[in-house]
Amino acid sequence: MAAAPTTTAVTSASSTSTLIHELQHLRNTNVDDPHRVVSLVTTLIERGYAKRNDDDVWAFLEQAAQAALQCGQVASAQVCVHRLSSQFPESPRVAALQGMLYEAQAETAKAWEHYREWLRKDAADVAMRKRLIALHLSSANLSSPPRSKMDPSPSQPNREHGLQMLIEYLETFYQDPEGWSMAARTYAEMGCYPQALTSLSHLLLLAPHNPFHLLHHAETAYTIGEYDLALKEFLRVVEMSDGVKGAGRRAAVGAKLCIHRLTSSGNSTTTNSDPLLRPKRVEEVDRMLTALLIQDGGKAKGEEREVWGTWLGGAGRGETRG
Repeated sequence: MAAAPTTTAVTSASSTSTLIHELQHLRNTNVDDPHRVVSLVTTLIERGYAKRNDDDVWAFLEQAAQAALQCGQVASAQVCVHRLSSQFPESPRVAALQGMLYEAQAETAKAWEHYREWLRKDAADVAMRKRLIALHLSSANLSSPPRSKMDPSPSQPNREHGLQMLIEYLETFYQDPEGWSMAARTYAEMGCYPQALTSLSHLLLLAPHNPFHLLHHAETAYTIGEYDLALKEFLRVVEMSDGVKGAGRRAAVGAKLCIHRLTSSGNSTTTNSDPLLRPKRVEEVDRMLTALLIQDGGKAKGEEREVWGTWLGGAGRGETRG
């Protein structure tokens, strides 16, 4: 395996071959560092590398266009996409870049028509369909007489139609975690939390060991009052995490909030058949969480530490320690 090139500041002294080698390494290892790519690309373009016609330059231009779009460097992306479109007018990858360029230029109607036109030629293009769905979900002013299943209905809010398109897509491409994550996020933004929870359940079937997906599931369950489910999920995140930090800290706090809800008036755990939710077990779990969070909060100082200790002492109810 080739050694990773050392990341250094791009200067006039950096050789062209060194810059190209680093770009190739970033591309081959799927490292997501668009700002670094843009820095390298800018220098190479200034040296005239983009005007060459050998095979390597096309991969370079595609990488440059993607990074420029991510960083909002629309002018640079436009140069790269134009060159690629001239060379590969029928390439679906270049067509996707062209649509993304339209979006970056706030040419929403052009992007919409561009994606639809391409899907008329190739309805099986998954990447283009996902771009069209994402465009519908993020835009509110598209309107056109309906001509096919892929067109928005003028009598229906655009986001709802985009969600309908997404669900139809997931019926065919069930094993797409990104699609289920998008569905959950969209449902939550629309206030449809039960549907968001269902989407996250599908996501967990595909990626059961991702603590952030599990944390999102727990928080959504808490939002709709499913405190017993939320507690179990929060505790799973704590168990999966390396100490009480990041997702683990957030989950520990969420679990304590669940315990407060479950033990408050009207939510007694006394008659619950689940062993985890028996009063004695809940108290043990609460003490464990408090100990973990106190250990973590010991790094805080002054007023922040006092507030942290007060919250923990009252399990989120504002009571102080004795």
